[in-house]
Amino acid sequence: MTTIDRKKSLSRLMTAMFFGSCSSVCLTPFVMVTILRDFDASTMQITLIAAIVQIGGSLGLPIALVAGNINPKTATMLLISIGRSSILALILVLLWPSVPDNLVCHGVLAGYLLLAVFGSSAGAPASSWLKQVIPTRIHASFMGRRMALNSIVVAVFTPLIGLFLQYIKNFPNEKRLYYSLFLSIAFIVGFIDLIVLQRVEKTGTEPGAGPKNQLIPQIKKAVRKR
Repeated sequence: MTTIDRKKSLSRLMTAMFFGSCSSVCLTPFVMVTILRDFDASTMQITLIAAIVQIGGSLGLPIALVAGNINPKTATMLLISIGRSSILALILVLLWPSVPDNLVCHGVLAGYLLLAVFGSSAGAPASSWLKQVIPTRIHASFMGRRMALNSIVVAVFTPLIGLFLQYIKNFPNEKRLYYSLFLSIAFIVGFIDLIVLQRVEKTGTEPGAGPKNQLIPQIKKAVRKR
């Protein structure tokens, strides 16, 4: 891979991370809690959001173990796609007029649980894939820029989302439509992220190709010279 191709691949990765952060900030717990409150969820249902955040990683562990046998990029794309597809199901529940409010609350909880489980299970293969994509010598600086970008996205978009959610309260009869539009934006942006990720190529170090694995060949070479 040429230097130009490597720069293009890393640029695509950063672009994908931007869209991923935008999608994630639209699906944070405070958004889910706001939706539940607008549909008269019980206190118990609202507290389940915090529980889902905590147990999502544990429930996703068996899936992550199975995904360890698949190509890291394929596993990452597949798990994230399944998780974000649950948002599409939630949009359909909101748009279906015959679904009562209490079932909408159940749909929010079920959709958020799937999102949390599959999102967390994608963490391990994603980490392995990033080692193949990001050259070792710039890995720390690249991830630092990624964290800075994510912080900017959260700082800018969180207040804007809060204003939009407050605006929806002025139209109680149209809340299903507005929430569906909002979640549709998160869904579309999330899949733009996946489309860009699909175009990212390997540029870094293969897992297990680090200095430790090169040590034995180097020792053998030194012995032969003697």
